[in-house]
Amino acid sequence: MANSQRPEDPIGHISGPGLSVAICGPPTSADHGCRRRDFFGVGAAARGWAIFFGSEKLGVVSTNLRNLTTLLAVTDAKGRRASEAPDSGDRMDEFNNIFQLLLIFGLFCLTGQVVSGPIKDPGGRKNKATRHRLMKTLLTVALAIPLAEDAVHASPAINLGVYDPGGLLQHEPAVKIEHVFVSWADYHSGGLLRQLNAIRDKGRQPLVSIEPWADAAITPLSSSLLADVIAGKYDRTIRALASDIAEFRDTVYLRWGHEMENVTGRYPWAVRNAERYKNAYRHFVMACRLYAHNIFYIWSPVGDNGCERYWPGPAFADFVGLSVFGFPQFDLRYYHKVRSFSEQMDEKYRRIVAFQKPVIIAEFGVTGDRDFQQAWLRAALRDMKNYPLLKTVAYFQANDTPGAWGPHCTTPDWRISPQLLLSR
Repeated sequence: MANSQRPEDPIGHISGPGLSVAICGPPTSADHGCRRRDFFGVGAAARGWAIFFGSEKLGVVSTNLRNLTTLLAVTDAKGRRASEAPDSGDRMDEFNNIFQLLLIFGLFCLTGQVVSGPIKDPGGRKNKATRHRLMKTLLTVALAIPLAEDAVHASPAINLGVYDPGGLLQHEPAVKIEHVFVSWADYHSGGLLRQLNAIRDKGRQPLVSIEPWADAAITPLSSSLLADVIAGKYDRTIRALASDIAEFRDTVYLRWGHEMENVTGRYPWAVRNAERYKNAYRHFVMACRLYAHNIFYIWSPVGDNGCERYWPGPAFADFVGLSVFGFPQFDLRYYHKVRSFSEQMDEKYRRIVAFQKPVIIAEFGVTGDRDFQQAWLRAALRDMKNYPLLKTVAYFQANDTPGAWGPHCTTPDWRISPQLLLSR
């Protein structure tokens, strides 16, 4: 594990429009199992830990042929007690449980009849066929409900997040993760905390990308940035950021120095010296751990060839992040064809699968006309199930930075209609 003191994280599963949203948390064993929970009346549990959030309702079930007795304890992350009025999802669960218990009760009554004596029809004749048909029907129906639930529980789910500075999706309940970017150059305490609180107020959990731009007061030459991080010159900044996160108390997913293998001169932390980057990344994580214990760390390359050289080791990363974009102009210039999501993801996934960490596509987008966006996105959503470690996708709902894709490409606008993003 990356941190001996794991942050608390709600665990469960959400189903909503568009992408379904799984809610999971820190692993408790090698197979990273998830507890079951219910949200909006939909029970679910997915093996593997994905991330994320919502109101926690924990159903504790003891076995009775899977359902002989059901002990239901309902709690809420916001403090709602079981004695308060249940929501419609809780009522549906209770009805299901009562129905199952009645079926089991009927089965046992019928079984008692079998033991004590045969059932007879009104004419007094033994009707063994009727008895067996009744037993088979009750047993089938009693077992069908948990088996159907297990089919839902086992279904794959991808968490939906957004980087949405324009606020186009700020009221969309299907979005449970909000991605923000924070520069640490000239950082002032309290700035990140305000952003974290604003995200929580929307009912979401934060994915934070810390961009370690060179602070001119500390690093006059940006080429010295990573050496200065390793030397501890940014420790005061790290302490301020980590202290804000610690004061927030809830879980934060933290991504530092992203896309480090994309050495184009855009990012001062993206350098060819992989060892220097790794040492700086590790220094950042170790310094954060001195002050905050509610952080999951995301090591996040683009996923390009050679990204493996920058891997800091399993003790310093809880997740692997990737960047995947559908940009026809860029693809046609450099690949002579438009690449699908799966064409890109196949290559990226092969490079990082050996690390066996849950995967987040921290930056995800497609540009083009509406028909192209719809077709590309629909194919992407269909193919995401082919990557078992993929747990979360954060859509980049904004214009990109001018020049980010080189001098020969226009600045892509990744913004998409909310209806396209949230519908399959």
